[in-house]
Amino acid sequence: MARELAAQFEQRLDMQRPIRLAVLTAQEPNAFATAPSKCDGVLLTKGAFDRIQVLALASAYGLQGLVDQGLTEFPLVRTWGGLPVNEETLTAFGSVVAHVMTAVLVYHEIAHLVLGHEWKWRNGLEQDPGEADPNQCLELDADLHAIVFTGQYLADRVALVPRDGDPLNEAWHHFLDDAGKRSLVVLVCAYLFLLAVTPHGRTPAITELRTGSHPHLVVRQLLALLVQQKCQHVTASDAVDLVYFAAAINAGTLDATIPVTAEEVAGMHGLDALSSAPDAFKDHIEALGKQLARYEPKLNQLMRLPPEQRTRWFKS
Repeated sequence: MARELAAQFEQRLDMQRPIRLAVLTAQEPNAFATAPSKCDGVLLTKGAFDRIQVLALASAYGLQGLVDQGLTEFPLVRTWGGLPVNEETLTAFGSVVAHVMTAVLVYHEIAHLVLGHEWKWRNGLEQDPGEADPNQCLELDADLHAIVFTGQYLADRVALVPRDGDPLNEAWHHFLDDAGKRSLVVLVCAYLFLLAVTPHGRTPAITELRTGSHPHLVVRQLLALLVQQKCQHVTASDAVDLVYFAAAINAGTLDATIPVTAEEVAGMHGLDALSSAPDAFKDHIEALGKQLARYEPKLNQLMRLPPEQRTRWFKS
C-alpha cells in the first residue's frame, strides 16, 4: 500500500524522477526522505508499520468504549452513527485508521522531497541568532502538506471503493465519503502519526521551543488543527477531544492501561504546557512561518510541486 501511494503521487505530478520506497528492518518507529542523484527515496522502518498497527487496533477498541458509554458529543462517536458495534465493524474501522496513518506517514516524507527541502540537505540553511533549528519549519511544512495530500488522496480513493457489502469497503464509505467525517479521521490519524514517530511516544516538558531538530509535539498538533479548520470541517473543541483521544490511546498502548485522568495524559505528552503557555506556542509557530518564508526562494529552486498546489501557510 505504501508503495502504491508513492507510485500514485509520482504519476499524478508526472515527476521526472521516480519515487522509490524501501522498508528497513529497524524496530524503532521512524521514516526518512532521501534524494540521491537518480531517484527520490522514502525509507520506512518496520517499527513504524508495527506501531501503526498497534495504534489503529487500539483506536478501534478505544472508540468502542466511547460508543458503549453513549458519549454522542465526542466527534468520532458522531461519525460512528448507527453502525453496529461488533468485531467485524471494529476491525474494519481499525483498518481504515491504519490506511490513513500510513498515508500521512508516506506523504510526510514525499512532501520533504517535492517541496525543495533537499536544499537544506545539499547546501544548508542559515540560522539567524534567536531562531530555531531550520529543520523545525521544514518539518511543519511537511506535516501540513501530508494532511492536505492525504485528504486529497482519500477523496479520490473512496470514489473507487465498491459498495458491495464488504465490511471494510462499507467502513471506507461510512467514514470517508463525507468531507466532514473525512477531516475528523485524517486529523486524529495525523495526531496518532505524530505520537507514533515521537520517541517512546513521549514529549518532554516545555523548556525552550527553539531547541531540537523537530518542533514540540504540541506545535505540530496545533498546525494540524489549523489546516483542518481552514477546511471548515473541524472545530477547536473537536480537535481538543481528538488530541486527548489520540494521547490516551497512545498512553494505553505504551503502559498497558490508559491513564485514568486527563491530567496524566496531558503531562505525559506535553499537552499541559499548552494550557500554561498558549501564547508561547502561537508565537513559535509564527516565528517558524517567518523563517520558512525567508528560505522560500532557495527551496523554490528545487521544488517539484506545482506552485498552485503549494500551501503557503507561512504567509497567512
